[in-house]
Amino acid sequence: ARQLAALSGGKPEELEPLARAMGVLQHHDAVSGTSKQHVAFDYAERLAAGRLEAEPAAKAALARLAKGDAGMEFCWRRNVSVCPMSQSLGETAPSVEFLLWNGLAQPRSELVEVPLDAAAARVVELAGGEVPSQVVPSLPSVTSYG
Repeated sequence: ARQLAALSGGKPEELEPLARAMGVLQHHDAVSGTSKQHVAFDYAERLAAGRLEAEPAAKAALARLAKGDAGMEFCWRRNVSVCPMSQSLGETAPSVEFLLWNGLAQPRSELVEVPLDAAAARVVELAGGEVPSQVVPSLPSVTSYG
């Protein structure tokens, strides 16, 4: 989030709640996982609250960098194939755009999985060039499409 704010001209103070929560999470019990359960719950609650407060600033920064819509939404559960944006494809939305951010200072090559209920997808880079891609069916154990 700090990287996005710095590159897009955002205000660092908008990220302060998240920075404070992450500071608390640097405690040795949080890092090693040796805290009592109620303390771990408190860590998770602090982080969730900080993320929630910082999310509008991160969305605005991404929109400025991508020269896109400020109405972007984060898909926090993408790793369990529960993403309302991709599930609405074809039902209420004719198309869905996803923005992937490379936070490293160098190019990288990654396998990216996006749950879609579609037979085809067009993947483009920010400059508009097409990126090679393929659509494959999800395994029954990880899909939420029925």
